Amino acid sequence: MTAKIGIDRHQMRYHPKQEVERLRQYGSIFWSNLNQRWLIVEQKLALDVLRDDKFHLPPYSNSVGSLEKITGEDLGQLQALSMFIPFLHNGIYHKSIREVLTKILVEIQPRYYQLLPEVVDDLIHDLLKNGSGDFAEEFSYRLHMATLSKVIGMPASSVEIINPMLTSENLNYNNSVSEFVNTELRLRVAFAEMKKLVNENEDIRAFHERVGRYLVDADLEDTFNNRIFAMMAVMIIGRDTIAGAISLSLHEAFEQFGDRIDGDQLASLDTKARELLRLTSPVNIIEREASEPRKVGDQAIAAGERVLVVIRAVNTDPAVYGCPHQLTEASKENDGFVFGSGIHTCIGRNLALEALRVSFQKISQLRAIHRFGEVTMGTGRNTQSVDRMTMKVEI
Repeated sequence: MTAKIGIDRHQMRYHPKQEVERLRQYGSIFWSNLNQRWLIVEQKLALDVLRDDKFHLPPYSNSVGSLEKITGEDLGQLQALSMFIPFLHNGIYHKSIREVLTKILVEIQPRYYQLLPEVVDDLIHDLLKNGSGDFAEEFSYRLHMATLSKVIGMPASSVEIINPMLTSENLNYNNSVSEFVNTELRLRVAFAEMKKLVNENEDIRAFHERVGRYLVDADLEDTFNNRIFAMMAVMIIGRDTIAGAISLSLHEAFEQFGDRIDGDQLASLDTKARELLRLTSPVNIIEREASEPRKVGDQAIAAGERVLVVIRAVNTDPAVYGCPHQLTEASKENDGFVFGSGIHTCIGRNLALEALRVSFQKISQLRAIHRFGEVTMGTGRNTQSVDRMTMKVEI
């Protein structure tokens, strides 16, 4: 029987260094009969693919409609929202959605940056007040919405309702029916609260109207619901990407320093934030489909074949990094691939990097932090994060 060669998702989640090294034994680019894709684990080849306009996002698969027939559930809201998640469409629609979301991010960025230090201080204060807690639940998963809500004028009571309902984890057409239905029920809660806010809150209504103009500019249908879906897309992807960047980076710091990180070691974290992100990137893979025959390195790719850029491997490519799996001083060489480069760079990259930098800057002012108990990793396909990491802080 032919061995199944491809990504072991459990290993990539819990033991990424070992999994990346295992994948590299097959070469810089190789065919995965498990994933039915070409896998790329070298930075230069990854950049070549992402800069090649003949490699597109794979066509969007309307599996939600099929699920409606199977389950008898009304998944209309999930279908509509999924169209605003930029992982899931063909290239043309993807470009239009990115245009809308980019304009939203450009609008919120100055105020977001201004408020980040205050929000991080508040979240650290809550951890200190309790003595210990789950860093993922009490800090990393809260940071984006706690900041964004202040920018757009969302009341704290609504944040408490909406934030737990937001996840990109199940928004993928390869998931089971039960996961889709579960996600739909959660999204209904978040959508209902957003609809209520637009109708009742003047600040949210003004933001909602500006999003409508962005939809029109991108030649997308401007409806009441579509404006909310675009707003929710920024919430969902921002929450999960930033949570992943911070929680995975801190987890990696514990892996390298041990379960107790003292003040001297903490002081270096904010200057090594980009290095930590390079080692851990919350984006697992980037997928592209060849629109015509292409060549990646010495490998011929047929039209219609798909490639997976394995971000963890690209970020630790030994041909680029002297110590690919070690936390080293930041340098130009180690600036990192992080969220992907070329024509499809992550539009929220700047926000995520600033959130990471400010968080580590504030954490570095503590005397020490301790990690104890079992660490649980998230199961997301699109983005990766730590779901549970109990931590104690000292001042």
